[in-house]
Amino acid sequence: MTDESKRSNGYGKKLLDFISDFGKRNGCQLVTLQSCVQRFNMHRFYEQKMEYKKLSYSFSKDIE
Repeated sequence: MTDESKRSNGYGKKLLDFISDFGKRNGCQLVTLQSCVQRFNMHRFYEQKMEYKKLSYSFSKDIE
């Protein structure tokens, strides 16, 4: 997670581009990530700017 004061400087795009390029060079066919449900701005970034597709929802339950 990027500090709020450092956001919108292109760091996320650079990181995700690096991950995709690294994956391609090493035979990967898919990149996946997880994001907290309430991070709407990040979801928009992933889907609109980075062209990621929302594939599923992840569920969890604490069992103390």
